[in-house]
Amino acid sequence: MLNKNTLVLATAILLGSIALGVFYYASQVNKQKSIERQQLVKIEEDKRVEEAEQAETKKQQEDAQVALQDCLDLADTSYSLNWNNECKGQGLKNDCLLPQYNADSAEKSKKIDQDNCFKQFPQK
Repeated sequence: MLNKNTLVLATAILLGSIALGVFYYASQVNKQKSIERQQLVKIEEDKRVEEAEQAETKKQQEDAQVALQDCLDLADTSYSLNWNNECKGQGLKNDCLLPQYNADSAEKSKKIDQDNCFKQFPQK
């Protein structure tokens, strides 16, 4: 009778150990899959954040380029108006041929305005 009880006990322990092993293995597999899903979610989120940052940087650069061009256009317009005012001041028509001193003054003013544009709207 002792042998039969020992055999039943050994069988029960063996089956219990197998059941525990299967349960442990299944929980580890589930844990690993959960970790992998979390990593994939993190990778996708990081990618979305990076794409958003790149889009924002690109937009800022484009905005800075537009602002610079607007400023340079304004400097050109101001130059033309200044030139034509000098012409009118001397009793001449628009886009006249100014004396060197007046032309140099207008050119210097235009250069200062352009330099200010590049300082105000630096490009990367």
